[in-house]
Amino acid sequence: MIYNHLDGQTVTIPEKIFVFLIDHKPDCLCDDCIQKGLSLKRRQEVAPITKTVGLSAGFARNPGACVSSHSSRTKLVIHAI
Repeated sequence: MIYNHLDGQTVTIPEKIFVFLIDHKPDCLCDDCIQKGLSLKRRQEVAPITKTVGLSAGFARNPGACVSSHSSRTKLVIHAI
């Protein structure tokens, strides 16, 4: 797992994604936009986390339109409920 330091605390990528989704509630975001928004190197760091978080209470992950993407293409998006 990759760690970054923010405000003297160690923050994991799953924690960053969780906070990012809460901060962007109720926006639906795709993995690509989450990856770009958090300046992560690869989308593959995001996908397994959003898949897991999407099964958690308070979040939903389903096909839809990403609010940050400039594409009208339907893709998997996740949002905080």
